[in-house]
Amino acid sequence: MKSSVSVLHEFMAQLRQTPKFECISEFGKQHKPVFRYRCTAINEVVTGTGRTKKEAKQLVARLMLQQLAQKGYLVPGEYATPAYMREMMKKAGLPERSYVRLNTELCKDYNLNAVEYEVSPDTGTRDHPRFTVTARIGLVERVGVASTKKQAYQLAAEQIYKHLRTKLGVTAAHFNEEDALFRAYEKGLERNAALQEALHNSRLIQIEKARAAAKTAAKKKPVVVNEPMMRPESPPQSASDVVAETIRLELNQMDAPPPEYMNETLPEPNVAGYAAANAAVMFIERTMERLGL
Repeated sequence: MKSSVSVLHEFMAQLRQTPKFECISEFGKQHKPVFRYRCTAINEVVTGTGRTKKEAKQLVARLMLQQLAQKGYLVPGEYATPAYMREMMKKAGLPERSYVRLNTELCKDYNLNAVEYEVSPDTGTRDHPRFTVTARIGLVERVGVASTKKQAYQLAAEQIYKHLRTKLGVTAAHFNEEDALFRAYEKGLERNAALQEALHNSRLIQIEKARAAAKTAAKKKPVVVNEPMMRPESPPQSASDVVAETIRLELNQMDAPPPEYMNETLPEPNVAGYAAANAAVMFIERTMERLGL
């Protein structure tokens, strides 16, 4: 997935223009700075803040794309309106207002420990399940009870989120929920893409290992020749058996009696006369053809 900055640069390149980014201020505590960025493009100006310069730059790039879309420019669909992103989250099975994700982003913004969640054993029945989730941060605990784990998570997370906002005095100016959810969704997409890539690479490695093992096994396995002209009930024969059988078939075709050496592994030269010699030549040619030599 391309970043908002990359998408904005590509879009502006089509118009033969370049967007301008500026870090216009830095405020907040020393251990928790906040950066304010400004983006200018096609006489439009937007500003935004972030925990890092990179985050603030990505935010103003996304806001600029959304503002250009409102002005009638054909920007990529995923940046056209916030409603589009909400629709994408809905299709992905994510709630529009995920308190679990909001807690994650809020704790990062205020350098707090992550909220911990604990699921208790189901205390309901098969027809009426009852799930209990406890959300915990520090000494504060909140409990959510619902018929599904997902709902129980949301209820517990919502109570913790409201408690944190009240305790920290968080306002919309300091913490934009829509931006926080968008950041969380983008991170989820990046993690999913990384997971899919790792899974794909793992499958390729497994395939290569299987191929290597098959090649090794093929080299170690003795070559067994199955002669179509042999009797169906005959088991696979060794190379020496194939030699004897081939000569026997050739001699039968010439109505010549089998020589005395037929039960030996290989024929001895100059003991069977012309018929045996001719059979040996034909045997060699056919055997080489069967073995692919």
